[in-house]
Amino acid sequence: MRRPHRLLPLIAFLALLPVLAALGRGPGRPFVLVEVDEANSHALEAAPADDRREPAYRLDLAGGSLVVGERAMAPGRRTRLLVAYHARGRGVTLVQEVRRADRLPWTLHLTDPLRLEGEVRDLHGAALGRQNVIDNQQRLIPFDLEFLGVDDQGAVRIRAGDEEIVLQPGDGWLVAFVRDAGAVRLLRWEEDWAIARAAFERGEPVTRLEVLNHGFWERRQVRVGPR
Repeated sequence: MRRPHRLLPLIAFLALLPVLAALGRGPGRPFVLVEVDEANSHALEAAPADDRREPAYRLDLAGGSLVVGERAMAPGRRTRLLVAYHARGRGVTLVQEVRRADRLPWTLHLTDPLRLEGEVRDLHGAALGRQNVIDNQQRLIPFDLEFLGVDDQGAVRIRAGDEEIVLQPGDGWLVAFVRDAGAVRLLRWEEDWAIARAAFERGEPVTRLEVLNHGFWERRQVRVGPR
């Protein structure tokens, strides 16, 4: 007569399953949103004539929302860092995507070659065929960005070449790169503006890199959908 009582723990566990499932779909911990913007003066060899790409994401800082085009770009429950990366050449988007880091340290490989296939035409409109329109030799960033850690206040610690920087929420890191005696020279944008401007006016390549820490965000602020 006592056997039914042995089923009570199992029944209680089964009753908790919907609750546990709901917890599994909970908001998760907040993540830090970082924006990396790369602008190149000479990295685009030709503008693709059939470039009809939609933006991969739309970031609205004033409204506190991020819309991404693919679910793989959305944060998961374990995501520590979300990086919105945008690289441009002569005003044309070379790459735009959101990358997620579920574990730190994590590296954004800026030195990897970029590829943008496009149908290219000459000045007379004649088709020259499809080709990679990015000239990666003119992208002058000589190092990757290694995101080392995030503290409880949302500050991000980053290694950039031989330098380690800490960006508090709302802070940014802005530099430029030019060629100098066959090597790539890093310029502090505000301090060395004249050097970067002179190189640009001489028709030499200049790359600008800005990293912005937008602080902690919640998963509910990110949705997948049309941009």
